[in-house]
Amino acid sequence: MINLVGYIHLPPEKQEELRSRAKHLRILSARLRATVLTLRYYRLFEWLRLVLPRDRIVKASGSIMGLSNIIPPNNSDIELAIGFRKEIEDYLDIKIPEKASKSNM
Repeated sequence: MINLVGYIHLPPEKQEELRSRAKHLRILSARLRATVLTLRYYRLFEWLRLVLPRDRIVKASGSIMGLSNIIPPNNSDIELAIGFRKEIEDYLDIKIPEKASKSNM
């Protein structure tokens, strides 16, 4: 669900862009979670440490979904959004560039 605080004051083009980004994040979250079920031999790859552990993928997927639910973030959601971002970085062992994260929020 898109956060409506401050959202209704945005131009229609910006509202549509934010809805599109939230939807895209949900799709990516679902695809990520599906990989642990649909990738043949995932458990073997996990045992060989070629892929991240299943539980980290599921948790990262949940954090991505959570982030999509607070787009656009209002002032009270900023800390929550930062927390989701940190969780995603930790679970997937990646670093999201600061510039990219600020321009996308």
